[in-house]
Amino acid sequence: MKNNQIEDLLKYEIPEELIKPLFEHFQKANNEFLKENWDYVGNEIGKFIEIAFRIVQNKNLEQYTPINKKLPIITEGFLKNFEQANNVGEEYRIIIPRVLYSMYCIRNKRGMIHINNINPNRMDALYLINSSKWILSEIIRLTSNIDFEIAMKIIDDILHKTTPYIWRNNDIVRVLNTKLNIKEKILILLYSEDKMSVERLFNCIEYKNKTIFKKYVMELHKSRFLEIDSNDECLILPNGIEYIEQILKKD
Repeated sequence: MKNNQIEDLLKYEIPEELIKPLFEHFQKANNEFLKENWDYVGNEIGKFIEIAFRIVQNKNLEQYTPINKKLPIITEGFLKNFEQANNVGEEYRIIIPRVLYSMYCIRNKRGMIHINNINPNRMDALYLINSSKWILSEIIRLTSNIDFEIAMKIIDDILHKTTPYIWRNNDIVRVLNTKLNIKEKILILLYSEDKMSVERLFNCIEYKNKTIFKKYVMELHKSRFLEIDSNDECLILPNGIEYIEQILKKD
């Protein structure tokens, strides 16, 4: 499922002006996480929280704070406003607001925004990223009535679109960084897509010789950077992930 399909799905229950920025700030936060910019993860997650709280407001109160105005200060009292809503499931009344509030506290109290004796760190950022992923999955699940695991897979697919160097247009995928060698291009495509056939990798990279290209794939397999099965389907392995993430961090 592509981004525009998800947005079309959600717009029947969520104001359209809230959907796109929700996903944009989620994607930007994940990009900053890849680069280990913990402060910037906090910046983007803060915007994600503000948009998500407006969705909660709209669900429970049938109105929300306009985008061009500040939200009320988020306190226990603010959360209590949602708990008495009629005909609204506990996900939007209690669970999602409480998760957002915990994210709000981590983001504000751990040095991501204000000077603090605790510097922003990977564990704080990881908590915020995973919590935002959970919230998006819940919103998709509640809107579409699909299984939670499928919703999580949809979010994983969205995350793949944020990988630097990759350009997509429908089924066309290209590696934009021409300085990468062939093996690196293979790995970054697999890092972005999780699993691809040798044929699809060859077509995406547009390498001139399929026999030599397959040789590169097998070398990566032998060095345990990727796994290739009997159907020529390739899957990136932890060694390959670590290698590509080092390239991303440098940039």
